[in-house]
Amino acid sequence: MIEKINEDQAIAWVAPHISVSWEDSSAAQALQKRFNTIMNGSRDPKTLADLFDFAGNKAVLTFETNGVVPNPYHLKLDAVTEYMSSDLIVG
Repeated sequence: MIEKINEDQAIAWVAPHISVSWEDSSAAQALQKRFNTIMNGSRDPKTLADLFDFAGNKAVLTFETNGVVPNPYHLKLDAVTEYMSSDLIVG
């Protein structure tokens, strides 16, 4: 799940992990260094989104589809039978 669950919430967004690949250029390497700093620090979603927006084609994001979660979707929370620990979805 990619959002915090409120007590009265009926559905939540679920998404597969997102893989990031970088262009082979000095500009992309600088952006990747910034990305790593964010991921090892605040992990702020808005900061990451702004970075990817600024990076344009220098960063390519793809979903790591594994069959269980092939793409982002809304999940009815009453269907959840087991909660696992949280994990990073961008890496």
